[in-house]
Amino acid sequence: MDNYVIGTIQENIKLLNYDVQSINSNIPKSIDDLSDVNITSTPADGEVLTYNSATEKFEPQAQSNQSNIINGTGFLKNNGTGTWSYDNNTYLTTAPAPTINSKVFMRLNTFIQTGTGAEQTITNWTPIISEPANLYQGSTNIFSPPRNGHYSINFQTSIKSTTNNSVTAVIKLYQTDIFGTLQLVSHSQEQEANDTAIGQAKYRFLNINIILYLVPTDSLYISTTADGAYELPISPITNLSIHNVD
Repeated sequence: MDNYVIGTIQENIKLLNYDVQSINSNIPKSIDDLSDVNITSTPADGEVLTYNSATEKFEPQAQSNQSNIINGTGFLKNNGTGTWSYDNNTYLTTAPAPTINSKVFMRLNTFIQTGTGAEQTITNWTPIISEPANLYQGSTNIFSPPRNGHYSINFQTSIKSTTNNSVTAVIKLYQTDIFGTLQLVSHSQEQEANDTAIGQAKYRFLNINIILYLVPTDSLYISTTADGAYELPISPITNLSIHNVD
């Protein structure tokens, strides 16, 4: 083997030794030498490296193990520092079904009711349809809404005056709200003299059509009045229907 070949081999060996030394110098001697590990103090026994997203580094944390989890019920959770506890709150596990408002409908008929001029509450109601049941609670609470919502109220009658000097007939719808406040919400009135020439009493057509927002604690009632003796006819001349519109 000539001197040129020997020299080349020796030079290659030197370069190889240099590369090995360079590699060795870059090999971490300790886990703390890793760029994504942050150890600021001597770790305690049992600690493990845990990733901290705030610092984007692995840091020593107490190891969670079965020995520091006590028996209990509920959802097991960790506060991030190795402390375990149980959470007994109720959490939504399934998506709720969409709310579909069911139909609400009520129809009332009446018997004959007479008056002599003073305002009076209509009392002779007879429930014909009620979906759901028990919407009618009485003459001063003719409709008890099963839920919050908008309801269409439709009432019609034809009041018969029974004295020749009567000229006015009125119906009124009252609402008592959640605060117990009574208020007039609708009013229908007709004024016309009797036709005394032919000796026949007048029938005065009156109606109420209104949409109200009601809650289950609200109550409704309807009153009638005239300036003389009158008669509230039976159904179907007089009838009331209420239904939900949302």
